[in-house]
Amino acid sequence: MTHWIDCRRLVRGTFNGVCLGSGESAAMVHARFDHGIVASNNHRDVSAYCDRYEIPIIDTSAIMLAAVDRRVLSLDEACSLWSRMLRAGRWLPTDNFMEVWRGFAPSGIEVAASDECPLGRDENDRRLGCRSRT
Repeated sequence: MTHWIDCRRLVRGTFNGVCLGSGESAAMVHARFDHGIVASNNHRDVSAYCDRYEIPIIDTSAIMLAAVDRRVLSLDEACSLWSRMLRAGRWLPTDNFMEVWRGFAPSGIEVAASDECPLGRDENDRRLGCRSRT
């Protein structure tokens, strides 16, 4: 019952004065009650709810940085995917993935780091833009 009430408050805008879509609202409520993560580029709309209930938020940049850092994607593949998302009309924070990568990579290197981050898990999560539960 609480799930439905929370979702309705988000959709109607009675939680924070901002009306959210039903899918976005359902995802946040699900993350709250099932200890999930909200994946959204729309931090402005989701942060109030996520901050209140200590729900981690991750965005496209962090997901793709993690994929390159862990060698799931090559840097070229990530750049190509980023360009295709932009052409498809997705909102992304920069015009190309290299800008994101340069801000992430130590000393601006353009190759993926080893699978283990030498700075430690917490520092790696911070660089990837992940916010963890406290």
